[in-house]
Amino acid sequence: MSMNQRTRYVLVGGAGVMAVGLAGGLAAWVSSSLPSLALAQERPDELRYVPPEATILSFANVREVMDSDLRRRLREIQPELDGQREFQERTGIDIERDIDYVVGGLVPDGSDDTTGIAILAGRFDTERLEALALQHGGAASDYQGRRLITIGDESAAMAFLESGVIAIGSEALVKRTIDLPSSGGGVDADDSLMGLLRHVDSGSTAWTVGRLDNPGGGEWLPDQVESQVSQVAAFAIGARVNGGVSGRLTAEARDEETGRNLRDLLQGLLALARLQMGSRPELRGLLDSLRLTSAGANVTLAFDLPADAVLELLPDRPDANAANAP
Repeated sequence: MSMNQRTRYVLVGGAGVMAVGLAGGLAAWVSSSLPSLALAQERPDELRYVPPEATILSFANVREVMDSDLRRRLREIQPELDGQREFQERTGIDIERDIDYVVGGLVPDGSDDTTGIAILAGRFDTERLEALALQHGGAASDYQGRRLITIGDESAAMAFLESGVIAIGSEALVKRTIDLPSSGGGVDADDSLMGLLRHVDSGSTAWTVGRLDNPGGGEWLPDQVESQVSQVAAFAIGARVNGGVSGRLTAEARDEETGRNLRDLLQGLLALARLQMGSRPELRGLLDSLRLTSAGANVTLAFDLPADAVLELLPDRPDANAANAP
């Protein structure tokens, strides 16, 4: 990956990826009984800024993650999240202190690629952020009554949508976001995609939902992975971060037979992982927490990882380094 590509990923998806990586990224699984619609996850208002053609949506309550006991313990081992310093240097935004929550989306760009948009809600010094961007070679302009800042020489931009709300993404996508209120609205009106939130428990710290059966729905996946999940129509991941991490992943297969096949495949993988646990004792907590169930075309993998089990999975934990020392 080139430096320009890496920087663009940090800028465009940095906040969302890091927040969801800490919370939702630790959650990639689901449970037995589906919650009723009355208990489904509430929709953040900022979804109206995500283009309706988005195929993947993510949310992370950054403040809850940063204030959690788990993050406190992780901070002792890893003071900064991956990419945190670079993101702050390029944007002036401190993920630990400035952001309350993040809404992100992956949007097909009409070719063979998918681009990301991140909507950040929090407390931002707009004048300072603009001055910092200009110091790093950026440029500022007005677009549809909003202040738009291009970031350095990258094809990335930042716009102040309203007080306490910022959009970061490609310049074209950020402009598209600004245009949404006058061009028909955002993804929050997409019942097909938003309906997947029925699989996400209310109060989840982070979640990701997506449709893989829409045009461009699987473009973000590596080719080898896309071929293996071609029979999965949609998915929903939800996680709650507190002392540990608990949550579930639901996969909606294209039909009941495919759902049964997917369940059997996951059962086999879990059995294989348990056979190999002798050489990977740090996986015991994770494997013991998993519960696999299915209903019709839906397959659910739920988990409940205490903090100690999460720390066991970290390669940089002190006891792991001591064990691996010569």
